[in-house]
Amino acid sequence: PAPPGRSPALDAMPPTITIPAKIFFQVTCRETNVGDTVWVVGSVPELGSWEVKEGLQLETTADSFPVWKSPQVPIIPGKIQFKIVILSENGNARWEGTSNKDVQTFESKRTQVQCAFNSDDMLCATMKMTEKDLEAAGVKLSKAQPPAEPAPATPDTAVPPEVEGDPAEAAEVPERTVPLKTEDGPPMQKSQSRHLFRLSDGSMQMDMTKTPSLM
Repeated sequence: PAPPGRSPALDAMPPTITIPAKIFFQVTCRETNVGDTVWVVGSVPELGSWEVKEGLQLETTADSFPVWKSPQVPIIPGKIQFKIVILSENGNARWEGTSNKDVQTFESKRTQVQCAFNSDDMLCATMKMTEKDLEAAGVKLSKAQPPAEPAPATPDTAVPPEVEGDPAEAAEVPERTVPLKTEDGPPMQKSQSRHLFRLSDGSMQMDMTKTPSLM
């Protein structure tokens, strides 16, 4: 029987399909004898390409009989056909007498098929594959990357305050008075004023003026 793992046929999936489908079967079959086995044989490699012993073998137990179940099988998404086959211990195959059963599988979806031997009745249920299903089918999942941390804010470059007014205007320094002696009267105060000037090249120059005055 085909192994329940990834089929080599999935390596030849069309480039437009990146994620396989999965399919599993639940078949009601009462027509078996002791030692018989039940198989799903179909049109795709995962179901044997119509070769009974290359198909998908089902299992049952004393508690679940007459229901036979298969494992989940990765499969190329698309339409498939299949039949139920009873295989005896001596290798004789008994095919069901109905028409081929058709089922559609979908990318990244699981399809559960419920049917019965020698019956045209069939029920299909489609479910979204879980992350575990995808990994088991050989799909490499990309992990979401955490958002990048914002770069630390850099302090703005300090800009010296602008000088109001025309740079050539004088910056006046407080006056300082120096007493002067006179012959006939009280000493005179000579008032000295210092003024700073900013030249066109940005340098500073000081100018002093002296104005005598009486106290």
